This record gives sequence, C-alpha cells and structure tokens, in this order.
Amino acid sequence: MSQCKHIGPLLPEYQDGTLTETARREVAEHLAHCAACAAENRDVERSVALLNHLPMPEPRLDLWAEFEPKLAMVEEENRLQPLARLRLWWHRAMAHVAEGAVIYTHLMAQRTLSSMERYLIRDPFRLME
Repeated sequence: MSQCKHIGPLLPEYQDGTLTETARREVAEHLAHCAACAAENRDVERSVALLNHLPMPEPRLDLWAEFEPKLAMVEEENRLQPLARLRLWWHRAMAHVAEGAVIYTHLMAQRTLSSMERYLIRDPFRLME
C-alpha cells in the first residue's frame, strides 16, 4: 500500500516514456502485481490517448491590439519636453516607492502577527469576533 502512493504520480510520466529505465522497470513490476494501480494506469492511458486525438486549436491571440496602445504611450512620452518627461519619471518612481512601502508594511504586519501567535496563548483580536 505504501508503494502505491509513490507509483500514482509516476503514471503520466510512465505513459509518456520520460521515466528513467530503473523507475520504468519498478513501475512496470508494481503494475504487474497491483490491480488497483493497473486499473489507474489504464485510465491514464485512455485519457492520454483521448487527448492525443483532439485537434490542436489555432491560437487566437491578437498581440497588436495589446501592443499598439503601449507603443503609442511610449511615442507620446518621447515627444514630451525634457522637464515634463523628468516629472513623469519622478511620479512613476514615487509610485513604485509607495508600492514598496505598502508591501513592506504588509510583510512586517504578517511577521508581527505570527510572532504574537507564537508567544500568546490566545489571540486578543479573535476574541472580538
């Protein structure tokens, strides 16, 4: 039974033929003796065969629709005067600093909360609920 836990996740790789020779031999030996795993292997085999017979869909991604507005924004930015461009860059930099401060504050709050839970018997905030 303990071997079955280790064999189950290997079945897709066994079907694909990507296992090492030693692992492939071990899986084959286990499948010969374990009816439950052999049945699961047949299910995996049927699923792989079904998926291999499905037609490949054509990609429908229109990259230009996503790329064109970004390109227009860059071109517009390049037309700005140097001082206006510098001001734009400054505002972006400050926005990134603010995002970093929010993330840092969140991480410190999480760290403090985990430290409190480790040293307190009861969480005083959960008593309020």
